[in-house]
Amino acid sequence: MTTAYTSTVVARGHVVVGVALGVVAVLLIRPWPVAVPVALVLVATGVYLGTVRLALGADGLRVAQGPWGRSRTIPRSAVASVSCTTLTTAQAFGLGLPWNRRASRLTPRRGPALVVELTDGEVLRITTPDPGAAASLAAANRKDDR
Repeated sequence: MTTAYTSTVVARGHVVVGVALGVVAVLLIRPWPVAVPVALVLVATGVYLGTVRLALGADGLRVAQGPWGRSRTIPRSAVASVSCTTLTTAQAFGLGLPWNRRASRLTPRRGPALVVELTDGEVLRITTPDPGAAASLAAANRKDDR
Protein backbone atom coordinates (compact mmCIF):
# COMPACT_ATOMS: atom_id res chain seq x y z
CA MET A 1 0.00 0.00 0.00
CA THR A 2 1.40 3.38 -1.01
CA THR A 3 0.72 5.65 1.95
CA ALA A 4 -0.19 9.32 1.60
CA TYR A 5 -1.38 9.96 5.19
CA THR A 6 -0.38 8.19 8.38
CA SER A 7 -1.03 8.84 12.03
CA THR A 8 -0.41 7.11 15.31
CA VAL A 9 -2.34 8.29 18.34
CA VAL A 10 -1.21 7.28 21.83
CA ALA A 11 -3.57 8.08 24.68
CA ARG A 12 -1.34 8.70 27.67
CA GLY A 13 -4.16 7.94 30.09
CA HIS A 14 -4.34 4.31 28.98
CA VAL A 15 -0.58 3.91 29.30
CA VAL A 16 -0.53 5.54 32.75
CA VAL A 17 -3.33 3.28 34.00
CA GLY A 18 -1.50 0.21 32.66
CA VAL A 19 1.73 1.23 34.38
CA ALA A 20 -0.10 2.03 37.64
CA LEU A 21 -1.83 -1.34 37.63
CA GLY A 22 1.51 -3.01 36.89
CA VAL A 23 3.10 -1.30 39.90
CA VAL A 24 0.18 -2.34 42.11
CA ALA A 25 0.52 -5.92 40.88
CA VAL A 26 4.24 -5.96 41.73
CA LEU A 27 3.53 -4.59 45.20
CA LEU A 28 0.60 -6.85 46.06
CA ILE A 29 1.23 -10.17 44.35
CA ARG A 30 3.62 -12.67 45.84
CA PRO A 31 5.73 -14.54 44.77
CA TRP A 32 7.75 -12.24 42.51
CA PRO A 33 7.96 -14.71 39.61
CA VAL A 34 4.18 -14.41 39.29
CA ALA A 35 3.96 -10.64 39.93
CA VAL A 36 6.37 -9.55 37.21
CA PRO A 37 4.62 -11.30 34.28
CA VAL A 38 1.24 -10.02 35.52
CA ALA A 39 2.65 -6.49 35.69
CA LEU A 40 4.09 -6.76 32.17
CA VAL A 41 0.76 -7.94 30.78
CA LEU A 42 -1.04 -5.01 32.45
CA VAL A 43 1.43 -2.47 31.03
CA ALA A 44 1.29 -4.04 27.55
CA THR A 45 -2.52 -3.96 27.66
CA GLY A 46 -2.50 -0.24 28.51
CA VAL A 47 -0.15 0.49 25.61
CA TYR A 48 -2.16 -1.71 23.23
CA LEU A 49 -5.54 -0.19 24.11
CA GLY A 50 -4.17 3.35 24.05
CA THR A 51 -2.64 3.23 20.57
CA VAL A 52 -4.43 3.62 17.23
CA ARG A 53 -2.72 3.54 13.83
CA LEU A 54 -4.17 4.85 10.58
CA ALA A 55 -2.67 4.76 7.09
CA LEU A 56 -4.50 6.13 4.07
CA GLY A 57 -3.35 5.69 0.51
CA ALA A 58 -4.60 5.57 -3.06
CA ASP A 59 -5.81 2.00 -2.70
CA GLY A 60 -7.70 2.37 0.61
CA LEU A 61 -7.08 2.67 4.30
CA ARG A 62 -5.49 0.53 6.98
CA VAL A 63 -6.48 0.82 10.64
CA ALA A 64 -5.08 -0.98 13.66
CA GLN A 65 -5.41 -1.04 17.41
CA GLY A 66 -2.10 -1.16 19.23
CA PRO A 67 1.48 -0.44 18.19
CA TRP A 68 2.06 -3.97 16.93
CA GLY A 69 0.07 -6.74 15.34
CA ARG A 70 -2.51 -7.09 12.65
CA SER A 71 -4.31 -4.30 10.91
CA ARG A 72 -7.54 -4.13 8.97
CA THR A 73 -7.26 -3.06 5.33
CA ILE A 74 -10.30 -1.46 3.73
CA PRO A 75 -10.22 -1.03 -0.06
CA ARG A 76 -11.38 2.35 -1.31
CA SER A 77 -14.21 0.67 -3.23
CA ALA A 78 -15.72 -0.29 0.15
CA VAL A 79 -15.76 3.33 1.41
CA ALA A 80 -19.13 5.09 0.96
CA SER A 81 -18.24 8.40 2.63
CA VAL A 82 -15.65 10.05 4.84
CA SER A 83 -16.16 12.98 7.19
CA CYS A 84 -14.60 14.67 10.23
CA THR A 85 -15.94 15.05 13.72
CA THR A 86 -14.81 16.08 17.17
CA LEU A 87 -15.53 13.51 19.85
CA THR A 88 -16.38 14.39 23.42
CA THR A 89 -15.03 12.27 26.25
CA ALA A 90 -18.34 10.41 26.48
CA GLN A 91 -18.38 9.70 22.75
CA ALA A 92 -14.76 8.56 22.66
CA PHE A 93 -15.39 5.92 25.29
CA GLY A 94 -18.73 4.84 23.87
CA LEU A 95 -21.18 6.53 26.23
CA GLY A 96 -22.41 9.08 23.71
CA LEU A 97 -22.69 6.78 20.72
CA PRO A 98 -25.89 4.91 20.00
CA TRP A 99 -25.57 1.15 20.30
CA ASN A 100 -25.02 -0.22 16.83
CA ARG A 101 -23.35 -3.51 16.10
CA ARG A 102 -22.17 -2.07 12.77
CA ALA A 103 -20.17 0.71 14.45
CA SER A 104 -16.49 0.34 15.31
CA ARG A 105 -14.48 2.78 17.38
CA LEU A 106 -10.74 3.22 17.44
CA THR A 107 -10.97 6.21 19.76
CA PRO A 108 -8.67 6.06 22.79
CA ARG A 109 -9.03 9.81 23.40
CA ARG A 110 -11.42 12.68 22.81
CA GLY A 111 -10.82 15.21 20.07
CA PRO A 112 -10.61 15.13 16.28
CA ALA A 113 -11.65 11.92 14.55
CA LEU A 114 -12.24 10.55 11.09
CA VAL A 115 -15.65 8.98 10.41
CA VAL A 116 -15.62 6.38 7.63
CA GLU A 117 -18.92 4.94 6.42
CA LEU A 118 -18.55 1.71 4.47
CA THR A 119 -20.81 0.50 1.68
CA ASP A 120 -22.03 -2.39 3.87
CA GLY A 121 -23.36 0.08 6.48
CA GLU A 122 -20.53 -0.20 8.99
CA VAL A 123 -19.30 3.08 10.50
CA LEU A 124 -15.70 3.46 11.73
CA ARG A 125 -14.63 6.29 14.04
CA ILE A 126 -10.86 6.69 14.18
CA THR A 127 -9.04 9.21 16.37
CA THR A 128 -6.40 11.07 14.36
CA PRO A 129 -4.65 14.43 14.76
CA ASP A 130 -5.71 15.82 11.36
CA PRO A 131 -8.93 14.18 10.15
CA GLY A 132 -9.47 16.99 7.63
CA ALA A 133 -6.34 16.05 5.68
CA ALA A 134 -7.30 12.36 5.76
CA ALA A 135 -10.88 13.10 4.66
CA SER A 136 -9.68 15.34 1.81
CA LEU A 137 -7.31 12.64 0.61
CA ALA A 138 -10.02 9.97 0.80
CA ALA A 139 -12.45 12.21 -1.10
CA ALA A 140 -9.84 12.83 -3.81
CA ASN A 141 -9.23 9.09 -4.09
CA ARG A 142 -12.97 8.43 -4.45
CA LYS A 143 -13.22 11.01 -7.28
CA ASP A 144 -10.47 9.11 -9.11
CA ASP A 145 -12.77 6.05 -9.16
CA ARG A 146 -15.53 7.90 -11.02
